[in-house]
Amino acid sequence: MLQCGKDERSALNGGPAGRGWRSCKPYQKERPGPRRAGGIAGKRAARFGCSRAQPVFLHTGMADSRRREERQDVPAAEVAALAGRVERELLPGLELASVAPHDPVVVTRLPKPWKLIGAGNYAAVLAHPDALRLVVKVYAPGRPGIEDEVEVYRRLGRHEAYSECYHAGANYLILRRLSGVTLYQCLLRGIPIPRRVIEDIDAALDYARQRGLNPHDVHGKNVMLQDGRGMVVDVSDFLKQEPCLMWDDLKKAYNRFYFPFLRRLPIPEPLLTAVRKGYRWLGPRL
Repeated sequence: MLQCGKDERSALNGGPAGRGWRSCKPYQKERPGPRRAGGIAGKRAARFGCSRAQPVFLHTGMADSRRREERQDVPAAEVAALAGRVERELLPGLELASVAPHDPVVVTRLPKPWKLIGAGNYAAVLAHPDALRLVVKVYAPGRPGIEDEVEVYRRLGRHEAYSECYHAGANYLILRRLSGVTLYQCLLRGIPIPRRVIEDIDAALDYARQRGLNPHDVHGKNVMLQDGRGMVVDVSDFLKQEPCLMWDDLKKAYNRFYFPFLRRLPIPEPLLTAVRKGYRWLGPRL
């Protein structure tokens, strides 16, 4: 669920003493131009991964303005301050574990005022109330992949459908925070997923391939709806070489079942869980 790559003007020059402070270097300096104005937005804004996230229905000009604000550089001092809090406050008091390899990590202890934003199979995503534009992704003990994720963000550079990584520690990343609602949450709540979102994610994955990456593990919990547009939340497996059909199969289900029949109906979570586990064990083919 995450983001790495800022231009040299904002690269961090040193930082707090602690676990392997280093800056994330960009793969490129170019910045893609803004997309055309999108369609729907939602009733109220919500932060990335929040369990109460709702779609945001805004005028397209307001939505584009908010997207531009979210793309603004985060000052190096703000990133350094958050890294200091991570080293001093978060890591010493945080307890998280990977109980099963195919299930989200479990956070059993979290220092205040940190909040849990989301959890994946490798790491938990946390936020501090004094750094609303950033999140911290902490890898569970024994879970590999942080170096690969840093490299993925370096190659991606800056792109409107992805996050960015501003700092990498020994077992955590500081990322630009994304706001919106995951497609999995849309299914749970009956929030319609426009076709434009699917097209945006397709374009973002093509962009990643052009940067020498292999989009992998792209599913409903790792992609997001924001103001009627699509975003990719988790890129941690994009260096894997084996083919992955998850996104193609999700699109087949979208076209065959979801859009014609289910796009305005909430789907019970036990049913979604059964589909997810059945897909894993029976093979990624619809």
